[in-house]
Amino acid sequence: MMENWCWGDKLCQQVTLGASWYWVPLRVGFRNCRKNCQILSSLEIGTNPALLETSGWADRRPQKQVFRRRSMKQQMQKGFTLIELMIVVAIIGILAAVAIPAYQDYITRAQVAEAVSLTSGLKAPLAEFGADNAAWPTALVQSTGAPGQTSAPTELIANLTGQYATVTTTLTGAYPAGTVTATMTTGRAIGTTLTMVTTDGGANWDCTGGTIVAKYRPSACR
Repeated sequence: MMENWCWGDKLCQQVTLGASWYWVPLRVGFRNCRKNCQILSSLEIGTNPALLETSGWADRRPQKQVFRRRSMKQQMQKGFTLIELMIVVAIIGILAAVAIPAYQDYITRAQVAEAVSLTSGLKAPLAEFGADNAAWPTALVQSTGAPGQTSAPTELIANLTGQYATVTTTLTGAYPAGTVTATMTTGRAIGTTLTMVTTDGGANWDCTGGTIVAKYRPSACR
């Protein structure tokens, strides 16, 4: 890097020769600073610094300015190289390979949670029906949501169908033991089952049975 000094409208370059130094014109496109720089060279201010004072340039000396010439490569707009693009693509591929299966597992767990919710919603009605009749209902009837919906005395109206799972319409087992089964109807767990089992007339239930993979189940049902 060359050091350039500008006095007034003159841009000059410091050149060192041995123990002496000189000011010479800088022949670049700085039109407002380069003229009359030869005056400094002829005075040989570098070999006799006192001439700087006597020549009248000292009181015109502003703050030193350093100019850097930018190379052609620096001036060119830089872009991505092929290697850099390949690295980015590889990183995206690795992240996708990890994130997509994790996201799919998350979605499946949310779908299985619906099966748990449907079967859990039957706990209290079944326990009450069993306590009143000393038996389980002969059938579970899908609720229509209409007020005044009726069913046979031995049947129980309940919500059996969701977006991802359906509860079977009958219980298995003889009272006070019984099993309610929900089957997944969509998603990665389609066709697998979740069972809600009681052995004491509905006082306590266990949801660890069925064929749904443990990683898709809530922690209470694993």
